[in-house]
Amino acid sequence: MRTWSAFNVLALWITCSPRAASTEKVPDIFMCPPMPRNRNRAHRVPLDDNLFLPIFASVPPGKRSVVCELDKSVYIRSPRSGKYVAYDGERIILAEQKMPFKLLNAGSYASTVRIASAESSSQWLHGGTSPGDPVLRKADKKKWEQNWEVTEASSGQVFLTSFMFHSLHEDDEERVTMVESAPTAGWEITKADGSPACSFVEPTTAIIDFPGAWRETEWHVHDMGRLVFHRERVKGSTVVINLAFGDKECSAEQWAPHQAGSGQAVMWSKIYMWIFGANPDSKNAPNSLEAVDKAVDWTLASYKKVGLLVVNGFSAGGVIGLRWAIMSTVGAGGVYEKPGGGKVQVRIVLGGLGSYEYFNKKRPTKNCTEDHWPKQPTTACHRCTSFVEPAESCSDSYDKYPYGYEGLEGEDVKDKYSRLDAYMKKKFAHAPKLQRFAADGRPFVEEYHQELAANFASKDVRFNIGGHDLVSCHHGTCSGACAEMLQGSNRLQRALNYMGHLREVIPNYVPVYGVYFNPEFWRHYHYGSWMSRHYESWVFIERPGLTAERKGPPKWHHKKGKFCWKGRGAAPLLERHDVCHTVATCTEKCEKDPYCKGFAMQSKASDGFCWLYSQIDLDRCQDNDAFTLHFLEASTDSKTIQV
Repeated sequence: MRTWSAFNVLALWITCSPRAASTEKVPDIFMCPPMPRNRNRAHRVPLDDNLFLPIFASVPPGKRSVVCELDKSVYIRSPRSGKYVAYDGERIILAEQKMPFKLLNAGSYASTVRIASAESSSQWLHGGTSPGDPVLRKADKKKWEQNWEVTEASSGQVFLTSFMFHSLHEDDEERVTMVESAPTAGWEITKADGSPACSFVEPTTAIIDFPGAWRETEWHVHDMGRLVFHRERVKGSTVVINLAFGDKECSAEQWAPHQAGSGQAVMWSKIYMWIFGANPDSKNAPNSLEAVDKAVDWTLASYKKVGLLVVNGFSAGGVIGLRWAIMSTVGAGGVYEKPGGGKVQVRIVLGGLGSYEYFNKKRPTKNCTEDHWPKQPTTACHRCTSFVEPAESCSDSYDKYPYGYEGLEGEDVKDKYSRLDAYMKKKFAHAPKLQRFAADGRPFVEEYHQELAANFASKDVRFNIGGHDLVSCHHGTCSGACAEMLQGSNRLQRALNYMGHLREVIPNYVPVYGVYFNPEFWRHYHYGSWMSRHYESWVFIERPGLTAERKGPPKWHHKKGKFCWKGRGAAPLLERHDVCHTVATCTEKCEKDPYCKGFAMQSKASDGFCWLYSQIDLDRCQDNDAFTLHFLEASTDSKTIQV
């Protein structure tokens, strides 16, 4: 578990507030060039005017994932000379005789390995910190140069590149060396019988990840790699694109020298204002929301077999994710339509937000925002059903963008959000018009709540809410500014209040959300959110290929005295039960998710636990008088209900 200093806590407070973000001096989190261990993954998304958005890609664009067998003897062969990589006791050479190695799990992504001597597993291949000869050296898990990226070359061959950006290379003296330039020849990795030890997998799921403020993008690269390796059901089937929003100049050559082309990274010198869609420094550059649109286009053009796109954001990343979900038409209807035909499912998963964007002037009533922490902390069963226009207007700013839609005015830069107007005009048929008001010359946008609400409601947006993220914002864990405090006194309360707001303001809308509890991780920690049962289900279990909506009205059946579980008549939709439900709300949640085929609750429903299922076989379920099984009518005569 990570430890947090007072400085970290102060940092989290600053990044929750757009006002603070525009004025405070903060540490350098955008690194250009990237850290050596991530340079292999650095790529560029082209924007307008010779600009690019820096990203990290876990699989090179246009390539397949490489998945190799682990913990078994393999041989590394040069197709050019037909010789094998070996060790003569001093250096790595090419030899006629085979020398076995073992590929070990390096802890992130299926294509990240450590290369160990099969004869002595404590001897690992080191790439070195500068170009030169690779060596076999005593294993040290803290050394990044022991990690190797295995990427697709051609015709069953692979590139082997150390995390220090130097590639394993065959030189003219028939020895093995390391070169810093991009590799030109691949290697064959085979088993003892000569068959390939590595397979090539087309990614079918893509995750686009927003960084969180005060969390380096490169921190997310590492943690998302760990998550994917341990959670994905088909190894190599997931490609991760980590977006990087820079606050300093960075050239194409600095960022990704292995990628052709030139240009400069788009930059927001006003720290973190990319979170709210503010203008970048370059006059002709798109705002951050449009840059995300282009990242989506680039991703789905580069990985053509992807059928499910997950746009992921936690904390500050969730803040920009919500604004993007509301203001961009990408993903409307739950799908992305490819230019050449075909559709991709688009799912937006957000968590840990410090502030929300409301669709009208009403805010939760005081009984929904009371702060009783730590004596009476907010619980996951908190519900808010009453919303009014607040008596406190926060100096007429509580409903101004990015908290609402009354205006898009800047405080220190007059037209800070002005490019959102041009962006909206391209996205919406009835776009708002920028007008001028009073004498200060600041722009504002006419109210257009209904159109944006309808756009948002059409998307597959899911909120992953931390049940332990409940410390009062008055204690510095998030912004205690007036406009945010009208939304709730802590992150958990703000999230659950917003679920109530969505129900109130959008007719017949049922928000999809889950509350997770993971004491292993810090209460406001992106990896804890990603390791939750809801996140696993939404990203790694629910697969593309199912229609986004059910056909016809759902028909429910009920069986008292029945309970199902994994291996006992059902496949769970979540790892554990969901919480704080009545039969009505659990029914509603199941109907909202097309992968859900039924659920079980205690007949008295006194504990609020709801077990959701993606498959049900009635004949194999247990008899249990304490429960009632609720299941949807199958589309066939079979008692087995399949996804």
